[in-house]
Amino acid sequence: MLAKDKLYAEAEAVYRKFFAENVRIYVVGGITEPTAALDETTTGRFQSDSMKLYRALHQRRAKIVEGRPHLASLARLPGVSREGSVATLAACVDSTSVLLRGDAGYESRGLVISERLYFTRSGTSLKIQSSQWKELTSC
Repeated sequence: MLAKDKLYAEAEAVYRKFFAENVRIYVVGGITEPTAALDETTTGRFQSDSMKLYRALHQRRAKIVEGRPHLASLARLPGVSREGSVATLAACVDSTSVLLRGDAGYESRGLVISERLYFTRSGTSLKIQSSQWKELTSC
């Protein structure tokens, strides 16, 4: 049980670091290459899908001009696995206060997203390998 608690504490720390970097990237208007923080917290399909979003933000010159995403909840999901993951978390992020603006009149409001995050070992590091998400009306 102690090992499982340690694993999930590590997964929570990895997710919180990723979440902070994700917000930072949205505030600056995207990126074209993975940052050190993304390399430390993500891998595989999750990183490549995230980079598609960040590159699209960069291309549109879209960034957060109002509000900030709020991590409303983070829960452990022991026993839930996907593609060999070793830990799974459920997060609910409320971004309804967020306004994105970019070139050519691009504007978008934030959503409430429920996400399952699947973690794997990459060397000695725990990283987010994939996720599943859905839009909600509230957390």
